[in-house]
Amino acid sequence: MNTRYWNDLVEGRRRGITACCLLFLLWCLSLLYRLCAAVRSWAYDRHILKSSRLPLPVISVGNIVVGGAGKTPFVEFLASELKNRGTRVAILSRGYKGRNMETPPHLVSDGTRVLLSAGEAGDEPVMLAKKLTGVIVVTDPDRLRAGRQTVQRLGADLFVLDDGFQHRKLARDVDILLLDCCRPFGNGNLLPAGQLRETPRSIRRADIIVFTRCVSPPPQALVAEVRGFNSRAPVFTASIEPSGLTEIRTGVMRDPVFLKGKRIAAFSAIARPDDFGRKLARLEATVVYHRPFPDHHMFTGREIKDVIDAGFSAGAEAIVTTAKDAVRLPEGLSAAVPLFSLEIEMKIVEGADKLVESVLRILKEKKR
Repeated sequence: MNTRYWNDLVEGRRRGITACCLLFLLWCLSLLYRLCAAVRSWAYDRHILKSSRLPLPVISVGNIVVGGAGKTPFVEFLASELKNRGTRVAILSRGYKGRNMETPPHLVSDGTRVLLSAGEAGDEPVMLAKKLTGVIVVTDPDRLRAGRQTVQRLGADLFVLDDGFQHRKLARDVDILLLDCCRPFGNGNLLPAGQLRETPRSIRRADIIVFTRCVSPPPQALVAEVRGFNSRAPVFTASIEPSGLTEIRTGVMRDPVFLKGKRIAAFSAIARPDDFGRKLARLEATVVYHRPFPDHHMFTGREIKDVIDAGFSAGAEAIVTTAKDAVRLPEGLSAAVPLFSLEIEMKIVEGADKLVESVLRILKEKKR
């Protein structure tokens, strides 16, 4: 069962006897998953399972559902803001889908150079490394080991733990939880019958809560529900906005308004390709062709040629993909029409300074 079929299944877009049987099986498995997750959480809460601490502060960024909640643009935002305040930041990432067969941890960037490809380290760490000059990026499923070696070899002032809400093996000083405004709890079921990694009760662990992908203020009923689990954490609202359009062959950056009124072809390999389509529609582009691939898919030259040919046949004036997908493109691409990556950024509605000050205040309080 591939990711796209599973998403369609658990979100009710598949019908028939086969779909019903599969859903029943997934629901049974989710009961087992719920039990295991509850026992694990109980053991950590009561210090039966121990969290180990690094010698430097750790800020975790994560969510409670699988799929995109904006973790990568938020990590980019936070690391950039902290770096601009004179902090030497190191990002610790799992390196999902990376294929570097050497013993981890893997140094993706030492702050000055990008040392690994997306195929070796995973697309999100490489994208962060390319965007964040002056920030160290390291991948390892064992973030504790990665942090210890980073301290020994490179030095840092602070760690940002990417996708770390469930990585309780590593103690953190600040837990930032991201909740998608449109689907904060997925379909309401735990894996594998739904998208939840943990029950919403885990919200109580968060030190800061950020509603992401908000095109308007989050519904008061949703805020009240979240406040029912956690009344102490400051709550922020954020949107993910297009910030630039990079021509992949030349590296030239344009304003996203360049797409207005243009016929474009799109392709993406992200958790929620429909979101990408909606971003393009808000830029007033006409999408004449859109091919989604499985999340984190490593593109082949033949696949991209097929996209280019299909887009050209449909009358596209440009071909657009996401910034995360762009780092997985084969080298030496050529096309009859321009090929672009759409850059995005996280914007905090209440103001970036206010959120970062909240993070620093909590860090200061934890030191006492």
